[in-house]
Amino acid sequence: MAAQIRGANGQEIINPYHPVPDFVAKGFELHHKEQDEELSQRMRLAQLARPSKEEREYASSLQEADLRSRGIDADEHQKKVRAWSDRRREALHRHAKEASTPSPGGPSLSFDHMDPREVDHSFWEADGNIWGSGPFVGKWNPDGSGDFSGKETWDSGNLRQHYIGARWRLELQSGRMPPTSNGVYRSDPFIRLNGKTLGYVGAGELFHSGDRWCNCWLHTKQSIYQLTFVSPGSDPRRFIATKEDVQCIFFIERTLWEDSVTETHQFPGQVSMPSLTIFRNDLAPADSLWVELEVGFHIQLEGDSLFWFDNNVQLQTFQWPLLGL
Repeated sequence: MAAQIRGANGQEIINPYHPVPDFVAKGFELHHKEQDEELSQRMRLAQLARPSKEEREYASSLQEADLRSRGIDADEHQKKVRAWSDRRREALHRHAKEASTPSPGGPSLSFDHMDPREVDHSFWEADGNIWGSGPFVGKWNPDGSGDFSGKETWDSGNLRQHYIGARWRLELQSGRMPPTSNGVYRSDPFIRLNGKTLGYVGAGELFHSGDRWCNCWLHTKQSIYQLTFVSPGSDPRRFIATKEDVQCIFFIERTLWEDSVTETHQFPGQVSMPSLTIFRNDLAPADSLWVELEVGFHIQLEGDSLFWFDNNVQLQTFQWPLLGL
């Protein structure tokens, strides 16, 4: 039996053999609300740090005056720059139409198994969510893999930001914990990311002066916690450990006078998620261990810029064993 996909655009995936209890789902919901507020705050701070429209217009007037002082017609200069930029964009769009979807590069997690045996020390996948933002789309596939796709062309002095990604949850019941000689466990999850991203900044727009950005960071996160049935209105969560890693995919920044640039990033296939060490003394022995994994792409565009998932980036998730040390 294949995984169940829900939502108009395939944003939710359900393991039909592993339903999530209501109190566990409530704990996830509280956790996500806090995470989303933290993300919104980071993006607001990034926006506040950028030059205002008034500042950009003032800088533009100085640059225009400098051109005219050199005997250069600023309007003609801008027409040429715009024409060159348009040609580059058209070439990139032609490439987008001709590109083929990359191969997944291997099997993803299968939901065809029944309830894991007691000797199995692996975290067992339960459900997950995937989301997009603006022109970028995230969706689950029936085999358990996920796809990220879309591109955005931006041409404004205002900072444009997106955060798209996926979260999925797994359980290790208390009866399936591995033996440990010193009361220490380690969780080393991994995923596969296949595909390519493309970033571009153009030659700049004189009369909308400012930096030109195409930035992207890959966020990977592992959180381990236990959830206990509690009375209505109470928080069922008990956090054990969490860790987030951030990898820079693109950091393309150019001023008005610098040349345009295009960069690509090929994902390597297997990617290690953040590793966590936990201790038996911190655990409630009768409660399950729940793990939530997250993969996210934080994208920033400013000025003449473009970001593209070329053509899709494919996410594959796997189960892994908790190691007793």
